[in-house]
Amino acid sequence: MAHKNNPIKAKALVTLARYAAMLSTGLRGSALHEAFRSGRSWALEFLALPDLCLTTAASVRIAADVITSIDAPGVPKRI
Repeated sequence: MAHKNNPIKAKALVTLARYAAMLSTGLRGSALHEAFRSGRSWALEFLALPDLCLTTAASVRIAADVITSIDAPGVPKRI
């Protein structure tokens, strides 16, 4: 049955979204610094930002794959 496809990519998108939310919380926390540019805040940014970029890129790639795999009723599938 076509509507019973394996939803693993959709589940991966939800997982990546939750992970990105967790990382963005760390970035928001790094905005609170005691001096002009605290070294501790920079270190926290350097830890969170690369993972957030990789997570975003993976999400975009998976979402594009999911969107292109959607079959519209009555529309012939492109090869």
